[in-house]
Amino acid sequence: PDESYHGLVYASLAGALPIFGIRLLTEWLRNIGATISPQNAWIIIQGLETLELRIKKHSQNALEVAKFLQSHPKVKNVFYPGLEGNPYHSLLQKYFSDSNSSGLLSFEVGSFEEAKKVCNALEIFAIVANIGDSKSLVIHPASTTHSQLNEAELQSAGITPCTIRLSIGLESPKDLIADLKQALEK
Repeated sequence: PDESYHGLVYASLAGALPIFGIRLLTEWLRNIGATISPQNAWIIIQGLETLELRIKKHSQNALEVAKFLQSHPKVKNVFYPGLEGNPYHSLLQKYFSDSNSSGLLSFEVGSFEEAKKVCNALEIFAIVANIGDSKSLVIHPASTTHSQLNEAELQSAGITPCTIRLSIGLESPKDLIADLKQALEK
């Protein structure tokens, strides 16, 4: 029995309520106030209400960008499950009924220095390590997030010195493609 809740026995709620969750909520809310503010809750709800639409747009934009990159002569490889030649394409079709995969993709250019140059020449894409933003982001893992790894560790993580990762946002895919084109051709 929980003396602080008038002798409540959480196990007696089993079946009707998730007893561990109820105990955490009641004790943590009372003892440390572990709850979000009403404003933050409203913002989260607003985001969740449009999540499906945003994921579709991220995926559509990423597919257009991936197709462009696949056709560019300076791009060696493109890794995106929405492309038919990708080894994970069949899994995408199996697990995603509408073929929306994600806004994340990676590609490889000729060298470490060229990859850094492309990232630095982009104007719309922000160089940021996070993913899934409404704005398009780029990162060169070998010189940033994974720079502490040696060549063998990079390879086991699926990263080469030439890898560039993109998180495709909600901007016009034509603008994103134009930005990538000018960066690749500088």
